[in-house]
Amino acid sequence: MRILAGLIIAVAVNAILNSKPSGNYCGSPVIPSKGKGFVQVNVTSDTAFNISASWTPTGGSKKSGTETDVPYSYDDSTQDVTVTDTSKLQDLITKIDAPLKASDLAHLHYDGKDLHVVALLNFPLEPC
Repeated sequence: MRILAGLIIAVAVNAILNSKPSGNYCGSPVIPSKGKGFVQVNVTSDTAFNISASWTPTGGSKKSGTETDVPYSYDDSTQDVTVTDTSKLQDLITKIDAPLKASDLAHLHYDGKDLHVVALLNFPLEPC
């Protein structure tokens, strides 16, 4: 019985330590005096994700956009997600006219539950 319990614990710890981002992650950033946004990242594979976003500037109209198959790499040892080609991120930012650069969104960190946008003070994108 002790061996079975040890095996179950080992499998559970291995699953937690080897987890990778999957599914949907959402967040609604607000930049005081500039506006508010919404971001949804849908991890579709080990190498690509889709991203949808909207931005409503203070006193302005909401703009939305989507980009598919954004390429990324994932480092198991650091749990960092790095966008390997930021052109689609820049296209999305241009579509929604958000006050960002593609490099602001190109480095994410996965904590086992949430994705954090590192350049934006580790802004969390939570499972949704």
